[in-house]
Order: sequence, then structure tokens, then C-alpha cells
Amino acid sequence: MNKLLYSFSFLFFLIWNVVSTNAQTVKDIFTDETPITYLGIDFSNSKFYGDPGTVDGNEMVNLLKKINDVIVFEYAKKYNIAAAIKHSNIDLKIDLTDKLNVNIDDKKFITYNPGDINKLEESDINKIVGKYKTTGKGIGMIFIVDNMDKSQNSTTAWVTFFNLGNKKVLLTEKMTSKAAGFGFRNFWTKPFYDMIKDIKTTYYTKWNSKYN
Repeated sequence: MNKLLYSFSFLFFLIWNVVSTNAQTVKDIFTDETPITYLGIDFSNSKFYGDPGTVDGNEMVNLLKKINDVIVFEYAKKYNIAAAIKHSNIDLKIDLTDKLNVNIDDKKFITYNPGDINKLEESDINKIVGKYKTTGKGIGMIFIVDNMDKSQNSTTAWVTFFNLGNKKVLLTEKMTSKAAGFGFRNFWTKPFYDMIKDIKTTYYTKWNSKYN
């Protein structure tokens, strides 16, 4: 009898543990105790629209990694995401996006067809996130880029929060910011600096009011 009771207790513990691991809700984004992992910038579903100048597709794909790296390497100085989402600390782990970005087909990345950009909808974000190989507790934060538009000197991306365990999207918002600066890397990193700043000054308050 005691063995049977122990077995049921152990089974209950396992089920409770699985449920609690996957029980993050949108409200948890606004709780400092919730572990949040910044996963980087996913360019794998994006296009560069317009004249790339002297940078060809292969060079451009290589530079995407440098854009992804900048936020981590200069995090404390310029790209403090934790401060933007009112968390005392977050983890930085961009190996997922590095692997996705390195496999971009450089021959298809550049387009001159305006119909190739601004195509991602919220339903697409759910499908993209569902294919990510993530595990563990807490919430993942990622930028999923739709396009880098040279005609407008802007980048459009969906800032997205999702459950790392079951890949459920908790919050996603489409944002567009202007590019600026000297050199390809700096020019196209600027929009993410502004997006993080806009999250801190505007979007966090809006999200908190709507979802919390």
C-alpha cells in the first residue's frame, strides 16, 4: 500500500513539474522573478529589399552574424534589454539565431520585388516559433525580422516572447525603425537599438497595461 501511494505521489510530482515548466503566461513577462532568455535576431525569414550597394549576398549574410553579436557584446553599454523590460537580469544566448542565420541562402536573400517584404503575420510568427529547438523553463525573447528595406532605410521585425518549453507565443509586436550610421553593420544595427529603446519608453507600459 505504501509503495502504491509512493508511486502515485511520484507520478503526481512529475506531472506537476511538467505543467509548471510549461505554465508561463503573458503576465509572467512582467514579473521580475520569471527567467527570461534573450535569443537574438532571427533573419532566416527575412529579405533585404533594394540596392545593396557594394555588399553582395554572401557578404551580407556574414554581416548578419555581426549584427546579432553586437547586442550581446555591447549589451551593458547600449543594448540593455533587461532594463527595457524592467527585469533585474536576463540570460543572453544567441546560438539558436546564429545557427538559423548561417543557413540563409545568400542568393535568395536580396530582392527587388516589393511583394517579397512585409509578408509576416502573427500566424506566421506562431509557426516560426513552433519550429525552434528550445527547452527549459522561462520565457524566450527574440526579434524575428521581416525585412531590411533599403528604399526606406528601415528594418521591420516582430519582437516576440514565448514559452521556452512548449513554444507557445505569449506576446508578439510588429515594430519598424530607421537605419543609420556608417558601414553596413552599424547602419543595420541601429534599428534594433531604437526598438529596444522604444520598448523601454513606450511598448513595455502599453503591454503591461494591456496584458497585466
